[in-house]
Amino acid sequence: MSITACRSLLRSWLAECDKSHKTCTTPAKSFLPTRLLDLGEVDTQNRIRIVLSRHLSPDTRYVSLSHCWGANVPFQLTTSTIDMMKAGFDLDELPKTFRNAVTVARWADVRYIWIDSCCILQRSDADKNNEWKSDWEWEAGMMQHVYKNTYFNISADHSENSHGGLFLPRLAYKFSPCAFNIPSIGQIHILP
Repeated sequence: MSITACRSLLRSWLAECDKSHKTCTTPAKSFLPTRLLDLGEVDTQNRIRIVLSRHLSPDTRYVSLSHCWGANVPFQLTTSTIDMMKAGFDLDELPKTFRNAVTVARWADVRYIWIDSCCILQRSDADKNNEWKSDWEWEAGMMQHVYKNTYFNISADHSENSHGGLFLPRLAYKFSPCAFNIPSIGQIHILP
């Protein structure tokens, strides 16, 4: 399945969800994660920055990424990286799985994404005062709300670390609706 086909499939699934699933079309206006990655406007596609959600509208949409950290996560929010991440950084600095998740969010016209290692302060050798600990404890307790209120979650479950990416070779027919013509009722479509 091509990248173009993946994009079309995502958009069709989201359109169906937005149109037909009542619980999906009701955004929770009372919860946003503390921090989100701002993917920027269309014309600034290679710059990302971390923002505090308290400065955003309560009905802001975001997507989330579930991923396997693996032995080494090369890009994390720490007390040493927070100023750089607030100022903005290049998309190319992110590992492949994170870059692919940004692509998927943009396909869905969603400007914000939540990635745990980039939105929750992580332990670092430079953090001598354990500033990360209270942030991590608070944010870990809020993760159920992060996932409950996300527009959709991107699951990178086939990748054993943040370098594996999201896109695998796949057969399009396994992800496309099948049309059947049944004489007594007409044409029906079965979605995967």
